[in-house]
Amino acid sequence: MTKETETKTENKKTSASLESKDSKHSQVVKSTSEKDVILTQEKKELKHVYLVDYYIKDLSINKFLETNIPNKINPNANDNFVVFKGKKPILEGMGNVFPKVEEYIKNSKDNEETTMTLSAIDAYGLRNKELIRVVPLNAFKQNKINPFVGLTFEAEGTYGVVKSVSGGRVMVDFNSPYADHNIEVYIKKIKVCNEKETIETILENFFAKTGAKLKSFENEKIIIELTPQGQASTDMYKQIFDGFFKNFVKYNELVLEEKK
Repeated sequence: MTKETETKTENKKTSASLESKDSKHSQVVKSTSEKDVILTQEKKELKHVYLVDYYIKDLSINKFLETNIPNKINPNANDNFVVFKGKKPILEGMGNVFPKVEEYIKNSKDNEETTMTLSAIDAYGLRNKELIRVVPLNAFKQNKINPFVGLTFEAEGTYGVVKSVSGGRVMVDFNSPYADHNIEVYIKKIKVCNEKETIETILENFFAKTGAKLKSFENEKIIIELTPQGQASTDMYKQIFDGFFKNFVKYNELVLEEKK
C-alpha cells in the first residue's frame, strides 16, 4: 500500500495486499408469460480515497515506525523510521491501513484528528509459531542472496528475517517484527479525493515507476500516458489499472498511450 519513500536508515513495509471485486448492475427482462420481471442485483457503491497526515509508534519499544510529518513528532535519537513524502493515501476497503483506523477516517470530517492505541491483535497481529519456517539454502542462492542472521528480505510480498543458517538450511521468521506489540496511531483526515484526484493519487503512489500520468478524464473516459517497464505490455497495465480504478471511479473507457 507506492509513492517513493525515503527513510532515515531503513524502510519497512507495513501495508497489506489489494483486492478488487467486479461491479454489479440492474437489468429488466421479459418472462415467457409476458409479465415484466425485474431482476435487481445490488449496485456496487464506489469507494473513496482519503489523504491523511499520520504517524505510527510502537508503544512496546517506545519507537516511531512511520510518518509523513517528521517535523511534528519527537523521536528518540536512535529511532529509525520511514518518512513518507506528501499526504498518505488511504484506499477504502483495500487493506492498506489498520481496520480501526480506516473506520475512524470514514466516519470523521475533513481536518479532524485523533490519537488511538491499538492492541496487537488490531495492529500487526499476534506472533504465530507456524510462520517460523526452514527454507533450503539453495532457494536463496537461486535468487543470488547470501543469507545471514538478521537479514531482512521480501518473498512474494511477505517480509522475513533470517534467524539462523546451518548447513543447507535457513530458519526464517515471517512474523511481523512488530507482532505482539501495542501500537499508537495519530491520524488527521485531510480530505476525500474527487475522481480526478483519485486517479492521479493511485498513479503517483502505486505506479510511479511506470511514469504513468493522467492525460485527461472527460465524459467518463480515462486517458493515461505511460512508459511500459521490462516485459510488461500496455494491455497488461490496462488490466492492472482497471483493477484499481473500477473500485473508485465511474468510467466507461480506459485508454493507455505509450510515451514517445
